[in-house]
Amino acid sequence: MILLPTYRVIYISCERTGTFSMFKVLRDWYGGVQYIEPLQCGGFEYWTSCGNNHARIVPSSCNDWFKFGTCRNPYSRAVSIWWVCTHNIRHETGQVRLPGFEDMSFPCFAKWLTERLVVPGVTMLLPQHIWYHGLDVEQYIHVERMSEECQTLPFWQKPKHVEAASNRTCHLHKPWREYYDKAAQAYIEEWAGEDFEQFGYSRDIDDKRGTDTFQTYSRRGEIGAG
Repeated sequence: MILLPTYRVIYISCERTGTFSMFKVLRDWYGGVQYIEPLQCGGFEYWTSCGNNHARIVPSSCNDWFKFGTCRNPYSRAVSIWWVCTHNIRHETGQVRLPGFEDMSFPCFAKWLTERLVVPGVTMLLPQHIWYHGLDVEQYIHVERMSEECQTLPFWQKPKHVEAASNRTCHLHKPWREYYDKAAQAYIEEWAGEDFEQFGYSRDIDDKRGTDTFQTYSRRGEIGAG
């Protein structure tokens, strides 16, 4: 979570949705301040975001600030989560996110996700609609169209171009569609649930609009073609 006190704006981040790119822009251009939650977290027992980058409990003094978040195609996000959880990307420590999952294929991981197994501290396993539930987010920026949609934020002045270029995993694995078979697709549709409809993504994995968003969502306006 990033606070922009000058603009009375809060960015509520959901993991694997281009958050670190957004963090950098908000800090560099808008004086963004990282907010770390107190040692009390509400909601499900595995909403253990205390102390990390992705706080989700808005400070009471900021309840009337403008709130926005980022979202991502659920199919693409699931592959990103799998890669982070099962591959060694923590070069400085040599650790994987979920020890013992190193050899798990994506279809097996997709099945495991639907079983709702709790992994304390690994909040990225939550679907986006659950993470954002009850947070009164006023506008979502789709990571696939981050540059264009950031221009629609009420406080946004610069930069003119921003994208999720700092993603640490996208260049390490194959295009996300290549990991899917029919079973994996069904599992991810079950796991993601309302993510497709709430954030305007197609459930048709072969639809090329699954790479880019096909709708733009804002509570302050109508849903329209993107």
